[in-house]
Amino acid sequence: MQNKITIAPSIMCADLCNLEKSVKEIERAGLDTLHIDVIDGSFSPSMPLGISTIEQLRKITDMKFDVHIMSNDNEFFIQEMLNIGVDQITFHIETSSHIDRYINLIKKHDTK
Repeated sequence: MQNKITIAPSIMCADLCNLEKSVKEIERAGLDTLHIDVIDGSFSPSMPLGISTIEQLRKITDMKFDVHIMSNDNEFFIQEMLNIGVDQITFHIETSSHIDRYINLIKKHDTK
């Protein structure tokens, strides 16, 4: 079996005034996955993209969303990302008091 390598460019440092243009450039390059960092400003001081921005991105592209949650409230952000329809979620276990619940929630939505 051949392993497939996935390249998922992060849009964290993209020009937020031209985010759609950046996404379309990534699509034209033939890539099918975006890496999106969700940061709450508490776990990490940065707050690059809000939930509404990610919702808007979902409307303009069919690319897969690989979301990395950096938060002290994982359950809230996991549920929000599932509502948006992301394809993959990563979260930090050091801020997770209910890892089994988070994993079951993610699996229930057929998300990785």
